[in-house]
Amino acid sequence: MKKRLLMAGIIFCTISVFAQNNKRKNKEVVTYEIEEKTYQQALRYGDVGVAVNSLYVLLAKHPDNNSYKDSLARIYFQVGSYNQCLRVCEELLVAKPNDTTTLRMMAMSYKSLGNAVEAIAEFEKVVKLTGNVYDTYQKAALEYNIKRLQESKISIELVLKLATDKHKIVLYIDQDNKQEVPLRAAAFNLYGMIAKDFNDTASARFLFDEAIKIFPEFYFANANLKALNDLEAKKPEERAPLEKKK
Repeated sequence: MKKRLLMAGIIFCTISVFAQNNKRKNKEVVTYEIEEKTYQQALRYGDVGVAVNSLYVLLAKHPDNNSYKDSLARIYFQVGSYNQCLRVCEELLVAKPNDTTTLRMMAMSYKSLGNAVEAIAEFEKVVKLTGNVYDTYQKAALEYNIKRLQESKISIELVLKLATDKHKIVLYIDQDNKQEVPLRAAAFNLYGMIAKDFNDTASARFLFDEAIKIFPEFYFANANLKALNDLEAKKPEERAPLEKKK
């Protein structure tokens, strides 16, 4: 009888423990679902602060879940918090060092922060992994901006080999105005700027003309060609030396 009572007690305790564990697990599942729903709803309503806070809570409970880190990096990138984006991306690359999306976010973040050298290094990694023509153009433009002219020349020549008529790029004229341009036209324009900096005005004029042939309304190519023509027109004419007065 005592053995039966003891067994019954053990079974009851076991059932009670299982019930408590299941209750705890169910509570954790419900809490997790609420946190996930809070995050998703914050995204739908564009509430960045709540979305970020929700991701921090989820990451605190699931630190090895890189999908939350990836979402956090993307949010930081989209709202222009580039330093925070870089820190999260660095952690993501520990797990996936060749993830091109993360590398590209790092490159664009460095570019937005004005760190051209670091941006070029990240774009170089992406180009090696993908051969992407847009990344190659971005790299060429950054190389030109810091006057790595020979490197920029090599990069832009590669763009012209890879780009087709279907490739387009948006260039900002100023803060309020932008223009969608065929990538080949943009590449010819940049190539012309490189030639101009090499003091090869004949090649520069030819390359600006090539850009305008592809896209006659191209603001920058037309402006560059006009500036080149104006510069040539201002060159002082050679004059014969004045005769010395006797």
